[in-house]
Amino acid sequence: MSEQLLKMALLAESSYIHHRHIPQHYKGYNKVYPVFTQTFHAHKNMFHSVAYKDDLYLTFKGTDNKLDMAKNVLWYPKSFVEDEPFPKWVKERYGDASVHMGLYLRYRHVLASCEKIILQNRFKNIYFASHSAGSLSAFVEASLILRYPHLRLHHYSFGSPKLGNETFKDLFETLPIIHSCRVTYKNDPVPHIPFFKSEWCHPERYAVHLGSDYEKPDLNDHSMSAYISTLAEIHEIYPDD
Repeated sequence: MSEQLLKMALLAESSYIHHRHIPQHYKGYNKVYPVFTQTFHAHKNMFHSVAYKDDLYLTFKGTDNKLDMAKNVLWYPKSFVEDEPFPKWVKERYGDASVHMGLYLRYRHVLASCEKIILQNRFKNIYFASHSAGSLSAFVEASLILRYPHLRLHHYSFGSPKLGNETFKDLFETLPIIHSCRVTYKNDPVPHIPFFKSEWCHPERYAVHLGSDYEKPDLNDHSMSAYISTLAEIHEIYPDD
């Protein structure tokens, strides 16, 4: 588990960089994770993709520009199923599912591109790795697997904010995703956002908290470098966990 989380954390951070110039600290992981020897492709400055052997890797970045910041403050709820071409049973059972409006807008911006990449090839596994607001990837995964249930999806998020209400949480947790893991770190405040909406929560099947318990917000603990450093230390001590 420690090696897999470290791999996914490296993928999540890689969404912020130009993949033809992988920073020095990635190079030591090329043997462990040879996907980094490939060239990643950017899509609308929102996510990156790379096909390696029979698998597809999609990485979703968090906030790194003013437009993303503007969308992040749109905390009011948006129905997740109302305007989507989901099966009738989904709308009947999960019609009250609502999500973060700002992240929903970003999801609608990238869904068609993700779908095209996935459907034009026959991938054995599709891995989603995201950081912070990039956890909108959960919306993409839900949309895809509800319409194409044969897909083998794997979900890993780091420092994700709360995405929606209990109904969306229930919907996501019933999806036949192969692996689903949400990772938090020490005093990272973002997983507690929005603070003022108690009815909002995290969809998750498996959660991992790194470091000491949350005490007070520290944005330094939100950086992917903090997550990666801790996971690298854990992997060094417990390489097979």
